[in-house]
Amino acid sequence: MLYPDKKRLAYLTAITLLFSYIELMLPRPAPFIKLGLSNIPLLLALELNFPSFILLTVLKALIGSFVSGTLFSPFLLISLAQSLASGIFMYGLFRISFKWIGICGISILASALSAFVQISLSSLYLKEGAFTLLGPMLFFSAFSGLVTGLLSLLLKIYPGSPELIYPEELTEKAGSTIHNQKKEKIFNIFTVCAIFVSSAVIFYIKNIPLLAASMFFSFVIQLLFGRKIKILPHITLWLFVFISGLFTPGGKVLFSAGNFAVTQGALTEAFIKSMKLSAAMALSQTASCLYLNPEKLPGMTIEYFSALQYHYSQQKDKFLKGIQNTLNASVLTINPKKIKEKKLYLSVFMILFYSAILVVNILIDILNN
Repeated sequence: MLYPDKKRLAYLTAITLLFSYIELMLPRPAPFIKLGLSNIPLLLALELNFPSFILLTVLKALIGSFVSGTLFSPFLLISLAQSLASGIFMYGLFRISFKWIGICGISILASALSAFVQISLSSLYLKEGAFTLLGPMLFFSAFSGLVTGLLSLLLKIYPGSPELIYPEELTEKAGSTIHNQKKEKIFNIFTVCAIFVSSAVIFYIKNIPLLAASMFFSFVIQLLFGRKIKILPHITLWLFVFISGLFTPGGKVLFSAGNFAVTQGALTEAFIKSMKLSAAMALSQTASCLYLNPEKLPGMTIEYFSALQYHYSQQKDKFLKGIQNTLNASVLTINPKKIKEKKLYLSVFMILFYSAILVVNILIDILNN
């Protein structure tokens, strides 16, 4: 069989999401640096055949971006490239030189490659200043790779596909809400189009007040779609962009020390890029309302993740013992949370609002010229 059964693949992908969720609770040495615990399931799945393993890495990036709210933002490209590059690299090392470098060596080298891919792709938008962060990130990747490697040696994953149990209230709500698949498809199409159109407008805008207003309304739309605003990812993003931008000077010098100078042009460009990326991230959060068929692989993965997350939240020990208990579970209960109501009118509003923003921006450009 070329691929493992659908449930097993969905379960393995959901475990990568569980580790990403757990990592959010851990302190970081810097906001834009993380341990990469979601790579632990990949290290535990290296014995899969190559097509299965690559599919797992792709699902990790795509569904992880869906859950985190970056599916329709530039961060998806970075996440997908990181996952594929490090996944192919670690699989090759495992098959060729596992006896010499071991699982920890594979983890460290794959983590370093992932950091290099991230910086390289970021530099396409942030310019060469992004490479100033490569040294610190490679240094930390050695530590994070060692941690994930050691944890992969300590933890074991349930060998099959755990049974999913649906709470009665969730089953009743689902039956009354998502029975009309045609309506759900229409909602999905309108929402995806709205996100693409709105994000395209955001990256076209050059006027700073108009861009600031657009970013504000992007957060408002995120709230209207029922997705909470998490400040830390935006702080992380802004710090990364501003630190990178400081090493791409331009315009009036505001501060200098030796060969290093902070310029007005660099700060202005970093401010504009940060607002655009934050707005795109907020708009992408609305994708959490998209309907995913639970009989298909993405929808099944989300259900397994919900069950794993709920099971982990019930554990008294929130680290190794709690994680292992969750990974050992043969039966998982879906988190009995309410199914979000689909709001088609919000998608239509997004398209109309950002189309109006585009028209205003074009008029401003005409008047200025």
